[in-house]
Amino acid sequence: MTLADVAVLAEHSPAGALVLDGYERIAGSRAETELWRFVAERPPLQVVVAGRGEPSVPLAGARARGEVLELRAADLRFDRKETQELLGRAAEECAGWPAALRLALSATSERAWEEQLLEFVTEEILRRSDDRAFLLHTALLEELSPPVCDF
Repeated sequence: MTLADVAVLAEHSPAGALVLDGYERIAGSRAETELWRFVAERPPLQVVVAGRGEPSVPLAGARARGEVLELRAADLRFDRKETQELLGRAAEECAGWPAALRLALSATSERAWEEQLLEFVTEEILRRSDDRAFLLHTALLEELSPPVCDF
């Protein structure tokens, strides 16, 4: 299922939709528990869970009833065609990462792009201690896998 498919389903849901983007930020927290308590007590509502991680609450029943749609990292990743459509010439250098693609498009040179990308990573990613720890933990790996990433 693509993001566009989710948008169409949400627009046509008679009960409305609640889209939870970046779900990994609340997985395992009290906020996640309260969220699903709210969903269970609400009038019919289509819930869309989007993120890089897995919810820590059981969703089998909600899936079976068609109450929840899920978008995982693979669904959110740009494929080659989408990337090329977005930015054309810069597509190959960025491996589908939208922020890097936008920076590459606006950069006046390869050096400017590298500097802007470094600035973005420093300001937006490395400032969060859990993200820094993850990057340090996985930096030398040739391949990432769920068990290695769930340190």
